[in-house]
Amino acid sequence: PASSESGYVTAAPPGAPDAALPSEGDLVSISDAGVIPPQLKSEEPLKYPARARMAGAKGKVTVSILVDHLGMVADTTLVYSSGNALLDNAAVLAARKSTWTPASKRGVRVRVWISKEYVFQK
Repeated sequence: PASSESGYVTAAPPGAPDAALPSEGDLVSISDAGVIPPQLKSEEPLKYPARARMAGAKGKVTVSILVDHLGMVADTTLVYSSGNALLDNAAVLAARKSTWTPASKRGVRVRVWISKEYVFQK
């Protein structure tokens, strides 16, 4: 990093901490340069709600998932609804039960939001 003082531009001294290096657990954008995204480690099978299946409900649900620096789901948000609350709730529940390898940036484990689509078909 460079700094400007009295019109002169100088480089940071050797060994000085890099401002772009994240701390473990920092929230970063999945699109940031150098971010290695989390990978799905485990998930329970998607449960098609019986009432929704009997009613012929089908559709796609997109859930945004906050994966923490340990690979656990810290938060979820419904991004795109199927139009059926039973399907939406089943998708959010499945997302909450998933586990991931943590994302990293420059070798440091970080938190990121990712999106996952769940499809319900008859």
